[in-house]
Amino acid sequence: MAIEALFNQKIPEEINLEHKGKNLTKRNIEWKDFKTKIKYIIPQLTGIDLYTNHNADYQNICSLNKLRNSLIHLKSLRENNYTHYQSLCKELIDFDYEKNSTSIRKVIILLG
Repeated sequence: MAIEALFNQKIPEEINLEHKGKNLTKRNIEWKDFKTKIKYIIPQLTGIDLYTNHNADYQNICSLNKLRNSLIHLKSLRENNYTHYQSLCKELIDFDYEKNSTSIRKVIILLG
């Protein structure tokens, strides 16, 4: 996702950031999962706490990331179980793309 690429660009080359009692380098941070970055790392780097101060946008971005992960990591289909695929198709149809795009745009501008 573009937003995760932006997060990774916000990490200074020479950084030692503490998270859960461990010192993290840029490389360590880049390999952290998306939710850890958006909720814990970005506030420490930028002073902008999306979870607390922009929660609707935070939730929208996390929903979009979850949908992206479901698509990217789609498991092979079992003949007797189409339920996962059906629910994913329904989620794709029902997903509010405009609302989520607006949140992405707002956060990119905010962190820009």
